[in-house]
This record gives sequence, C-alpha cells and structure tokens, in this order.
Amino acid sequence: MPYAFLWPTLAQYSFNIIIYQFWYYYIITYYIKLKLQKLNQYVNTSIIVCKVKNHQLPNFAYILHESQAIYSEIHEYNSIYWCQFLGTLWLIIGVMVSSMTYLTLFGNTNIILSLLFGCVTIYFAAILVFIIGITSKIYYEVKAVYYPLYTLFIGIYWRPTRLKLKVNLLILSII
Repeated sequence: MPYAFLWPTLAQYSFNIIIYQFWYYYIITYYIKLKLQKLNQYVNTSIIVCKVKNHQLPNFAYILHESQAIYSEIHEYNSIYWCQFLGTLWLIIGVMVSSMTYLTLFGNTNIILSLLFGCVTIYFAAILVFIIGITSKIYYEVKAVYYPLYTLFIGIYWRPTRLKLKVNLLILSII
C-alpha cells in the first residue's frame, strides 16, 4: 500500500521538474533568438548603408565579435547541460511513444485503454514536436544572420571572374 502513495508523488515531482526545465529551455532559446535577431538587424542595416554609401565598410570586427559571443554562449549552454537533458528526455519520450503506439495498435486491451494510450501517445509526441520547434527557431535565426553577412562579405570583396579570364588571355596572347 505505501507504494501506491509513493509512485504518484514521485510522478508529480518529476513532472514538475520537467515542466520547469522546459520553461527554462524556452526562455533561454527565446533570449538567444532575440540576440540573433538584433545581430541580423545590424547586418541588414550595414548592407543598406554599404549599398547607399559605396565606400563605407561595415564594422566587421563588431559583427564577428558579437556572432562569436552568441555562438560560444550556445556552445556553453549545450555542453554544460542541455545536450544531456534533451538527449535523455528524447530517449525516454521516444521509448514511451513507441511503446504506447504498439499497445494502442497491437495490444489486447479494451477500447477505453486503447483510447487512453492513444491520447498519451499524442501528448508525448506533441512534446517532442514542441522541442523540435523551439530548437529549429535558433537554427533559422543563425541562417538568417549567416546569409546577409555572407552577401555583405561577397559584395565587398568579390571580383568578377571575367577580368581574370581576360588578363589570362592577354598574357597568353603576348607570349
């Protein structure tokens, strides 16, 4: 009989800890997303200024310093805690979803238990989709910073290949 009281209490405390960790992960990813959006806005205004004023170069040192600071912060969060927590959570929830799906589809249970297992499967699958959605927002913002920065760098330092070919042909015709 004491285990009947122990398991629900343990489940409630574990659930509260996991919910707290999800909120903490969401807040950290939102913070990083805002920092990346700020950097993206600075890069985009640098592109506009560079196009309007042909000879004014953007502050590449600031851009590279800010992006390095953000990427090292992401690496620090990931290496200290989040990769272990999310990996463990992903494994546990993945096993639960596959087990519940098996019990729902192939188990010899009555219809009420099958519906309950189906609802639990949908709930845990939604948690996995929520984690993927949060993490993909960070990836999207990193790409949103990378492509304008790459365009800015190429627009300033890129030289057309036709000039190189003409010079090479001119040297060959002289020889």
